[in-house]
Amino acid sequence: MKTICTLILLSLIFSSCGVPQKKYDEVILERDSLLVIVADNKKLIERNEELSQSLSKLRENFDKVWKEKFELEREKNSKIVISDSDALNYLKDYYAFYDSDKLYRNPKLRRVESNRYIIS
Repeated sequence: MKTICTLILLSLIFSSCGVPQKKYDEVILERDSLLVIVADNKKLIERNEELSQSLSKLRENFDKVWKEKFELEREKNSKIVISDSDALNYLKDYYAFYDSDKLYRNPKLRRVESNRYIIS
């Protein structure tokens, strides 16, 4: 009798410890989906690191170009810009000195850049 009770008790314990196949399959599917999500997240992290590195390179290049632009603008602004009337006087003086035998009437100036003109 004692052995029968022990066997019944052991069979109850072992039968209650088992997991139904349906729950086991659900856990396996959830684990597989989580593994896929983890792999996707790893790829996203790698891509994010690549993008952050390229962003830092772009920032360095931007800073370099901005400094060059600043230097060029400072150099450009440090030059003296002559007025249209001064440019016309310089032109007449040039014609009077180098081409004194030719006659130029009413030369017109058109400003291209700060100190560059087109003569017509």
